[in-house]
Amino acid sequence: MKLWITPLMLFFTSLAWGSVRSHELNTFIQGLEKEYAGQLQSLGYTLEFQMGVKEAEAPCYADSDFLNPSQKKIIVTRAWLKDRRLTLDHMKFFLCHELGHHLGGTPYKNKPSRKNLVSGEGQADYWGAQDCLLKALKKEDLTAQYDLETRPEITARCQAQFAEPLEIKACARAMEVSESSIQFLFHNEQKKEQAVSMFARNLPIPTLEQSESGRVTETELLYTSLQCRLDTLVAGILQQPRPGCWFYSIIE
Repeated sequence: MKLWITPLMLFFTSLAWGSVRSHELNTFIQGLEKEYAGQLQSLGYTLEFQMGVKEAEAPCYADSDFLNPSQKKIIVTRAWLKDRRLTLDHMKFFLCHELGHHLGGTPYKNKPSRKNLVSGEGQADYWGAQDCLLKALKKEDLTAQYDLETRPEITARCQAQFAEPLEIKACARAMEVSESSIQFLFHNEQKKEQAVSMFARNLPIPTLEQSESGRVTETELLYTSLQCRLDTLVAGILQQPRPGCWFYSIIE
């Protein structure tokens, strides 16, 4: 796995995020490299992180080399590096989601016969929370800060699923990171909608206390509602089945 950062990219990353947060981002990416090197190798993949090499509206996205589909990429765009609203937690969420497109497994966006398999959006969220985000957060310092700040109802949900203190703290941390990241996307979408229309919809903010009531009759491979995405992240964190707001299963 390679982290591709030129001196100019490093300058702009540090300018936008500050040297401390830039270092933390690089440390997080290096942690992903170490954690998933074996899995990538077993699939015959290589993975390259490209920081600030393209201008695009999306903060980051997963891609593959056109001539060599086994060469996977996660591209962090300039828009992300320049957006001061994005926190390090948001970065972790987005990077885990994009890695989920490469490693998340079925259901895929494309036909299984193709070499360049890309996990669907819901599956990228589910795997990103269940595997990537939880593993990463277990390696953090999860001491007094989250004992004091985590909402009691979140801790209770984690205690119902996990027994070890470290797992409970990582679970609670992952739940809060997921909610914060989805709410960031919500406010971003609302801002865009208000910019183009005076009749912007007044939608409820996705929260951990709510859930998407709709159920699909076939699996949705593209993005669903933000509340459904948050439900998916929670299901992944709590080791529960994928929610029916995007995943169709004949087994209830």
